[in-house]
Amino acid sequence: MAEILAIPYGTVATAAIIPALFYYLSAYWMIDFYSAAAGLKGLKQEDLPVFRKIMAEKGYLLVPIIVLLLCLMVFDYSPYDQP
Repeated sequence: MAEILAIPYGTVATAAIIPALFYYLSAYWMIDFYSAAAGLKGLKQEDLPVFRKIMAEKGYLLVPIIVLLLCLMVFDYSPYDQP
C-alpha cells in the first residue's frame, strides 16, 4: 500500500493503528464472552509461565520481526526495492 500511495510505510502503519486496535479489542471481547458463556476458565496464577524465563529461552525468535519493522518503518526500505 505504501508503494501504491507513494508515502512512507510509517505513515501507513500510523494510520492503521486505530482500526487495528478496534479489531483486536473486538476479537478479544468476542472470545472472552464466548468462553464465559461456555464455562471456560483461565489458568491459575501459579500455572502461568514466567515471562522473563520465556524471553530468556525464546526471545531470539523476536529478532526477525524487530529487524523487519526497523527496515520498513525507520530506514524506509521497501520489499520491492531493487538492489
